Amino acid sequence: MTKSDVLSSCVALPHQDFFARFFGTAPLHTTAEELGQHAEVPMTAQEVEEALASSGLRTRSLRVVRNDAYLPEENYGRPAPGDTPGSPPYVDPDKVRQAVRGGYSLILRSVHRYSPRAGSFARRLAGRLGHPVTMNVFVTPPDSQAVNTHFDYDDVFIFQMSGEKLWKIWDPPILSPLPSQAWTKFQDQQRTEILESLGAPYELTLHKGDVLYIPRGFLHGAEAVDHTSVHLTAAMAPITRIDVLRQLLDVMAAEDEWLREAVPVAGLTGSDAREIFAELARRTSFDAPAAEARWKLRQLAWADLPPRPLTVLPGDEHVPTARPGEVRYRLREGLIFDLLPQGNDVCLRTPETEIGIPGGFAPMLDRVLGGADFTTAGLVATGSETKTEDAEALVQALEECGVLVTVR
Repeated sequence: MTKSDVLSSCVALPHQDFFARFFGTAPLHTTAEELGQHAEVPMTAQEVEEALASSGLRTRSLRVVRNDAYLPEENYGRPAPGDTPGSPPYVDPDKVRQAVRGGYSLILRSVHRYSPRAGSFARRLAGRLGHPVTMNVFVTPPDSQAVNTHFDYDDVFIFQMSGEKLWKIWDPPILSPLPSQAWTKFQDQQRTEILESLGAPYELTLHKGDVLYIPRGFLHGAEAVDHTSVHLTAAMAPITRIDVLRQLLDVMAAEDEWLREAVPVAGLTGSDAREIFAELARRTSFDAPAAEARWKLRQLAWADLPPRPLTVLPGDEHVPTARPGEVRYRLREGLIFDLLPQGNDVCLRTPETEIGIPGGFAPMLDRVLGGADFTTAGLVATGSETKTEDAEALVQALEECGVLVTVR
C-alpha cells in the first residue's frame, strides 16, 4: 500500500465503483478484513491517549458531551499562570477522566492540525476526493451516546480505532443539505416529527479497523457497546454549485457596476429574476471570472486544511546525503496552487506567493507539479534543450517559496 493509495484505506471496492454507486448517494460499510492488513490508519488510539494526557491541548480543541449536552469548558480545564485573561484554559486530564467515567463523551476537534499522521491522511484524501477534509476524534464510554440522532452536511468516513459502536442509519429527510440547512437549523417541532416518522434503520456494528462512509443528509445515531469506543471521523465538505455561483458573482461584482446597482425587490417576480440571469449571461464571457472564482473558492474551502508544515529549524540532520543532481524533491503535500498564463510565460500562484516561470520551463513544471518524486537530473531529461542550470534555478525558486520539499 503506497501513501498515494489513501482511498484504498477507506473502501475495498474499485474506486470507480465507489464513486459511481456510493459517493454522495449511499452509505457503505467496509470491514477491516475487506480492507486488508496493509490498510493505513489516520490515527491510533494510543495517539489519542497521548494527546489527552500530555496536557498540551487547550479546551477549545476538546468538547465534552453527553446526549447533546455539552459541559462548560471550565469543568474540564485549568488556567495556566501567566496566560492573558480570557485565554482558553488547558485541558485537565484528571477532570476529563472523571467526565468519561460519568458517561460523557469526548470530541477532539481538528486533530489533522496537530497529528502529523492524521494531517497527512486528510490532505491526501482531500486530494483524491477533490474536496477538503477535516478530522475529529470521538471517545465514547460504554452504553453512552455523544450526540443524538441527526444528519451532517458533510460526507463522513468513520474509522473505528478501538472498541465497538452500534450505528443506526436512515434515509435523508433532505437530499444534499447545505450548511444553511443543518439539522440544528430545523425547528424543534420539525425535528420531532421527522424522528417520530422514521421507519426501521439500517443497523451495523463497527469493529476495530472497520470504516463506515455516510453521505451528507443521512440521519444516523451511534452508541458504544460494551467497551469504550474510539473512532475518527474524516469529514468531507463538498464544494457545490451554489458555492461556485457565489464566488463567480462576488468576483464579477468587483468589476461590473451593473451587479452593484440597487433593484426594487418589493415586486420581484420570477420573470424579473430570469431577466437578471439573462442580462448577466449577455454581459460577460465568464472565462476570466471563472478562473478567479475557482482560485478564491479553493482558498476558502481549504482554509482549515493547511499544507504539510515546512521544516522550521535548520540543522545538519536535514542536509541530504545524495550528490547534487540526485537529491530527490516532491511537491509539498496538500499545497493548493493555480497556473495563470502570462503571455508566453506562466504564473504559478499559491495562497502565499506568485512566481513567474518562463514558458520554456513548461516540460519541467509539468514534471514538478505531477506529484511524483524527481531530481534535477530528471528535470533535465524532460527536454533536449533543457539545461542543468535552468533545472536548478527552477527547483531553488520553488523550494524557497515552499512549493517543493526535499525528500528526506
